Amino acid sequence: MSIPPHALALLLATLLLGAAEQSAAGGGAERPFRTISYSEMVCGRMPPVPVTFSVPADYVSRAVGQTVEGGCLWGTKDDLDRVTAVPEQGDFSELRRGVVRARVSTNVVCNPATGVFDAMDGAGEAGIRREMQQTGAKLLTWKKETLGGLPALQIVADLGPAGRVYMLYLGNTGFSSNTLLVNYYQPKKRTAADDQVWTRLVAGVRKSGEP
Repeated sequence: MSIPPHALALLLATLLLGAAEQSAAGGGAERPFRTISYSEMVCGRMPPVPVTFSVPADYVSRAVGQTVEGGCLWGTKDDLDRVTAVPEQGDFSELRRGVVRARVSTNVVCNPATGVFDAMDGAGEAGIRREMQQTGAKLLTWKKETLGGLPALQIVADLGPAGRVYMLYLGNTGFSSNTLLVNYYQPKKRTAADDQVWTRLVAGVRKSGEP
């Protein structure tokens, strides 16, 4: 059965509109990224480390709280305004585009000699994994590697109704616990684009000067 020309044109227009709406919602083409320094990533709150990061090009930064434990947020201005409306609480529940947070880890340390991460109980990375599984988290990614010359532990897990958690520990930072924790907080309506953003974030951790 042939389709009348006017009906075919209407169908194509509908498909194109749907694709445009999906892209606008973050489910289409990948977003452009830009490279920033370690010092920028942590809002200048920690000593510099010779690595760079990649963040969505339209993200801006904002320091949280009065101490280094508060860390540095990266996101759109609207999302950062939502998160910091009550600075002491940090509300990540109504995000539209997602927010990245970089801060010194206060409960996981990195052994400078071995590069092993530990939750300060001597159980090492196996202990961290066991603790996460005991919370009911479904581990989707558990990857120990070297990023930008630093020991790294990447964790992505589903928490049921609470959504998905994205975590990256970077060791040998030479400050406090010797570990930087990077999180990505998903939007209220998570899409496949959020996994793409996280993948780009992790892949963007490089030694300074690397192409």
